[in-house]
Amino acid sequence: MGLASGRWAAWAVGGAAAVGGFALVMVVASCLPDLTAATVTPGDADAPPPPPPTGCGDGFIDLEAGEECDPGDAGAQGCTSQCKVSCGTSFVDPLTRHCYFVPQDEAGTFTQAGGRCAGQKAHPVTFVSEEEFIAVTGSSLPPAFWVGLQSAQPSVYVASNPTEPGWAPFTECSGCYAHLKNADLDTTLPRINADGGGGCVVGVRGSGTWYSANCTNPERIVCEREPPGSRARQVNDGWDIDVPATFGLKHYFFSPLQTPAWIAEQSCRQWNDAGTGRLVVFGSREEREQLLKEVIEVSGQSDIQFWIGLYWLTPVDAGADAAPGGSWVWDDGQPLDPTVGHPLPWGDKAPETNGPGRAFVHASADSYDTQLAHALPAGGLGYVCQY
Repeated sequence: MGLASGRWAAWAVGGAAAVGGFALVMVVASCLPDLTAATVTPGDADAPPPPPPTGCGDGFIDLEAGEECDPGDAGAQGCTSQCKVSCGTSFVDPLTRHCYFVPQDEAGTFTQAGGRCAGQKAHPVTFVSEEEFIAVTGSSLPPAFWVGLQSAQPSVYVASNPTEPGWAPFTECSGCYAHLKNADLDTTLPRINADGGGGCVVGVRGSGTWYSANCTNPERIVCEREPPGSRARQVNDGWDIDVPATFGLKHYFFSPLQTPAWIAEQSCRQWNDAGTGRLVVFGSREEREQLLKEVIEVSGQSDIQFWIGLYWLTPVDAGADAAPGGSWVWDDGQPLDPTVGHPLPWGDKAPETNGPGRAFVHASADSYDTQLAHALPAGGLGYVCQY
């Protein structure tokens, strides 16, 4: 069975099943064209209901059909009735289709910023990479504005949106991002204002570095809105996922079933005829962000862990090219080197062990390093395949 046939055959068989306590609810939305009402005769009272319609308005963002959003509700903020992102004249990231805009009342405290963005189904802007920061600040946005980060403890910031990553110094969290002049050396955000800084973060366009500020200061506001809708469909005992960052290059399968790492590896190999499926290897921060958003939403959990394609390569396995004592390597053979294209994966003080073992993502609403990897020994976890 080929790639496409395998995915959709699985959907046809398992689409209505509950998986590990999760179930997909398909919402029939009014943004579909008006349909002629069926005439029901007395003899039809016990007839089974028709299957739910699919396409624009079903709540599933079908990237293959050219959909950019699909909240399952006509006229929902941020999405047109043709399932295209609606952002007015504001900036839309061509890769992610995120909308970045300045609300009408554009200055306020950090708390006011959160409220004004939430009123438009958005959140204060956050960034996962330098590429995103450059793309957004290159548009017509304020020269300085609130970033959606707030201090949880000294030099540690959590994101206002729980599916977004927070920040801590490089020595604590090598996978975290902030726009700093010396991101791998700075141990705190600089304090610019005479009030000595504070518990919130202000971003600056251009070459200026982010700085800490008092959360009650009046600052400009930039909101970020992700495309409404889901990119995940239930298949057999998991979820089939596509994301814009890798569309046409990768598909994903998320299994919430608690599985030993070696069985998860074997399961992933079976996701195409060539046997080349593998545990997910993150090629960019944007891929990681978009995939994690879908996994968190379909799991319905505020704390979730799953295996990824990053493992400890022992000197015996590596042969002549072995690093002393071993090293962490992605499943596609690439080392932990961001210059080859893979983002640094590690979260809070990870890895706390140097193998042997396999890394996993720990996404938690109670942690600043959600989306990032850890390497402590673990038993059975869920897993994400790419194929």
